[in-house]
Amino acid sequence: MLIAAPGTAAAPPAPALGGDAAVAKLLTAEAELAPAPIDYGYGPGIARPGKRLARAITNAQSMSAPNVPVGTANAGTVGFYGPAIPWPIIPSSATLMPDGRVMSFGSDSKGRPGGSFLIYDIWDPARGLGTDAHLVLPNMTATEIFCGGASLLQGNGQVLLVGGDLTINGTRNYSNNHTELFNPATNTLTSAAPMQYARWYPSIVSMPSGEKVVLGGRLDPTTPAITPEVFNPTTGWRTLTGASSNAAFSYTSHNWYYPRGFVARGRRVFILAPDGSMWSLDPSGEGTLAEFATVAPPSGHDLPIVMYSPGQILAVRENAAAITIGINGTTPVIAATGSLSQHRSWSNATVLADGKVEVSGGSAVDNTLTGVAYQNETWDPVTGQWTLGAVATKPRLYHSTALLLPDGSVLTAGGGAPGPVVGLNAEIYYPPYLYLKDGSGQPARRPSIVASPGEVVLGAGFPATVGPSDRIGKVAMMRLGSVTHSSNLDQSRLQVPFTQVGSTLNISLSNVKTVMTPGHYMMFAFNLNGVPSVAAIMRVSAP
Repeated sequence: MLIAAPGTAAAPPAPALGGDAAVAKLLTAEAELAPAPIDYGYGPGIARPGKRLARAITNAQSMSAPNVPVGTANAGTVGFYGPAIPWPIIPSSATLMPDGRVMSFGSDSKGRPGGSFLIYDIWDPARGLGTDAHLVLPNMTATEIFCGGASLLQGNGQVLLVGGDLTINGTRNYSNNHTELFNPATNTLTSAAPMQYARWYPSIVSMPSGEKVVLGGRLDPTTPAITPEVFNPTTGWRTLTGASSNAAFSYTSHNWYYPRGFVARGRRVFILAPDGSMWSLDPSGEGTLAEFATVAPPSGHDLPIVMYSPGQILAVRENAAAITIGINGTTPVIAATGSLSQHRSWSNATVLADGKVEVSGGSAVDNTLTGVAYQNETWDPVTGQWTLGAVATKPRLYHSTALLLPDGSVLTAGGGAPGPVVGLNAEIYYPPYLYLKDGSGQPARRPSIVASPGEVVLGAGFPATVGPSDRIGKVAMMRLGSVTHSSNLDQSRLQVPFTQVGSTLNISLSNVKTVMTPGHYMMFAFNLNGVPSVAAIMRVSAP
């Protein structure tokens, strides 16, 4: 493992913030080095594991991601968490790349945020879970990428990073307008043309055209960035002056804080604010922005939201409530769905390979060890009900992440900076579809994708080859995710039609770009028992 971390020094508190006390407390704390114990996976403040835990960790570290571990007797119904393992940083932002590796950033090697240009980590699941599977690199771009935005570019598979922290006169938590590109082919992070506006906590929405719409963030400790911008990989940045809005990106209602935006029909962006207001952004030309008359129930900025199928959003709201929002029509359609078991501040929602949504982590009280939700729960879009699942061993609070991996498991990691525990560790969650249902805890036999194209075109069919004895019941395309601060705006799932002749699958793709936004996808093939293959990653391009 290569580690090259610049030093990080303590800084005085940031200037006073507007908004409610909870956000002000969190953001002010980010300017300080929180006196919290570090947990490398062995327990808070423990430098080395005991023999039993060491043996479990060693076994996990030697296992490559496609190998599912033996679980508990109920793994076939609730899934299973592998043992906690050390992680080189707090991955408060994580992006799955087309080569199957995960890029993440968020702290230095001691779990300290910002105040320097930080390091970033490249994890290769194919190399297992040990330290030699990580490549920790120094950020040479002179940009504090802490709490910036990240998203995968549609064409070349590079990671776009925008904005982040800025230290002025020794005080952190200002903002920068920088742009960086990570090239997975060379493992290098380089600077690109900057945005017009500085942004800390911005969101990125991937458009069918390949452009990226950047929303929100703040200019400085008391001023929101109210004007969206668009990044075109070929021509650079343009500013949507016609879509400036104090209301849509309000500071007092925290609409500026990683705004939740999704592609809707008509190549527009649907935006759901924590206060329940909903907006439609047309990013063409100089942009226009209109507010819907319909209002959703209010929510905290610390609760997750995902698009679980084309034009269908699941949003966790206050008091453990959840709603679905349909955005395929001219007006959003809101419907109540089942409630969660508890309030889960700073939890993460992940669309699983089978289309269910798993929520992990969080706590009853904002970023504290009060009412920690160690047990995950899964929402079924067919029934609208939640089911309690496996139990993790680590709290996943503020600055934690969860990301679906190509083997169908979920990386859950981080938390802290600030927080009651500095989470320099990770746990892998293996969903129940990876296990037999007979109570043995044994992994199920998986179908295999033997061959598939590296690039396919919307509106056209393509072949894939599976194992000679595999009988496939469904095929799903999952857009590669990028997660930060309880928000994964890139992830989406589409079940696609296919026919099987022998070992050949003939798969058809929709030609509606807003149903399937071009980009990089994982293709999962499920056998008749609902067990998924390890995914094939391919680029889906426009015709």
